[in-house]
Parts: sequence; structure tokens; C-alpha cells
Amino acid sequence: PTFTMYYADWCPHCKTIKPLFAEWSVNKSVTVSGKTVFVDMVEVDSNPEKVKGKPVKGYPTFLLETADGKFKEFDGERTAKGWEGWLSKNL
Repeated sequence: PTFTMYYADWCPHCKTIKPLFAEWSVNKSVTVSGKTVFVDMVEVDSNPEKVKGKPVKGYPTFLLETADGKFKEFDGERTAKGWEGWLSKNL
């Protein structure tokens, strides 16, 4: 599974959360409930091909893509503890 933050450099909400998410995802993966989850950040304006076909409606959008190609949109607290707790419930 991969947990991705889709963001735009011009978005004020993205500018606020991007440093925290970047710090949390510095290793490009996290282990949650014994499972490895890959973590990515996609800047949508410079990577439109990486957004195509994804349910990104606004910025930032956090999506968990499961092994079977399905998406779940993150709806929790935007903190390291929030991301990890949400992932442990949704894997």
C-alpha cells in the first residue's frame, strides 16, 4: 500500500502541512501495525500524469492506495499520530 499527499505549491493549506508530512515521510515508508506502507508526496502542477485517474478533488488530498488499486481518502487529524492511527484502522 502507498499513502500519498497530493499538494500544490501555491496552496496555503499545503504550505502549512507539507513540512510536517515531509519530515514524517523522510524514509519513504512507515511501519504501521506490522505492515510497511510506502509514503509519497506529489506536487500536482508539475506531475499531472501522477494525478490522472486518482480521486483528488482539492489540496492537499491524502490517499491510501491499496494493493488491489483501490483508494481511501484520509479524513483524520493531520499529524504523524493521526496519519499512523488512521492507517492502522484502514489497512
